[in-house]
Amino acid sequence: MMEALKKLLIPLSTTSIVLFSSLSFAGGDASVNKLNNDASGYEGSEYCKDGETLLDLKTVVKDVSGYCNLIDKTDRWAIVRLAGEASISGSGYGCEIKLKDNRNLGHGLCRVSKKQKKVEGETCPSKMKHVSFEDVSQNLKEVCESLDEWDIVRIGNRGSVTGSGYGCSLKINDSKNLGHSLCVDE
Repeated sequence: MMEALKKLLIPLSTTSIVLFSSLSFAGGDASVNKLNNDASGYEGSEYCKDGETLLDLKTVVKDVSGYCNLIDKTDRWAIVRLAGEASISGSGYGCEIKLKDNRNLGHGLCRVSKKQKKVEGETCPSKMKHVSFEDVSQNLKEVCESLDEWDIVRIGNRGSVTGSGYGCSLKINDSKNLGHSLCVDE
């Protein structure tokens, strides 16, 4: 289904589409936030609290109905900002996704931040797990700023992320033994 969806999204990059999904929503990883009244425009993180980021289209497309239901808890007629100038509306507008939406919107769909913790060793403590590669890659700037300059830390699926001294780089599979891990609550 994702391959067919990718083929559909690319040619329609400046139009709006309506998508329906039968996937179940994982829940608990996103919130609908109202726009900070002191902010202007729609770029950046003015919709999200410190440490949170706007959800990207790729994440939302995996479960349109779940995110639409989350929006409906705020207002079924809400139109909500996503990262990269995209938007998704509540069920009042048919859960429509716009790939490029230049309107000033009153809400943002934000990834709920989980407190990450750098711990010693290759494994995370009980009731914690490694931060996923996807989460680190989507929030690389914030993750890098939280690390010491010369850190190299283990993340999910045997990946690693480095501090600013090494250029804030990511490795999908790092076979070295590392002295620290980046963990979040399960």
